[in-house]
Amino acid sequence: MNIEEYAVKKFYDSKLLRIYRNGRLRKAARMSGVKDGDRVLDFGCYSQQLRRYLPKVEYFGYDKNKQFSNVVNWKRLKDIDIVFALAVFEHLPKAELEDVISQFSEMGVKKIVAEFPWEDSPVNRFVCWLFGFTFHHFITHVSRWRTIVRALDKRFECVGYKHLFWATWISVWEPEERKK
Repeated sequence: MNIEEYAVKKFYDSKLLRIYRNGRLRKAARMSGVKDGDRVLDFGCYSQQLRRYLPKVEYFGYDKNKQFSNVVNWKRLKDIDIVFALAVFEHLPKAELEDVISQFSEMGVKKIVAEFPWEDSPVNRFVCWLFGFTFHHFITHVSRWRTIVRALDKRFECVGYKHLFWATWISVWEPEERKK
């Protein structure tokens, strides 16, 4: 098990983080406007816990760890209404991040619900100060929130966002052409 897999497992196994973990899934599902019959891609699904907070949808869970995926090649999916990318984009290098978002656009995705850390938040700054490390020191993040927002902004428009405990942002993005 590599460091990234270990960190994800610890996050999902921690009883202490259960309130945060379930809160982020509930909030993302509510903000998405998901409804019965929608086709949903849970990109970076890990153990597919988001499913518990969704109505009766056609659910596709993709994770680079194949044991959690119920879809082999997410790029072949068609007519996806909503992509959930919760705590995923910050783990992708900029070029891969931009490619994934471009693919979502080309697939005709109607909405992306993204959650990513807000490194500059008062909570994150305090925790880093308290423990004496930088935000990226022990975390497997390779893209910062500004990089993620810029990549999404190229093809999608942010139509809503909310913070969660002043540590992460959950945001909803729709295709650019809807502005016109």
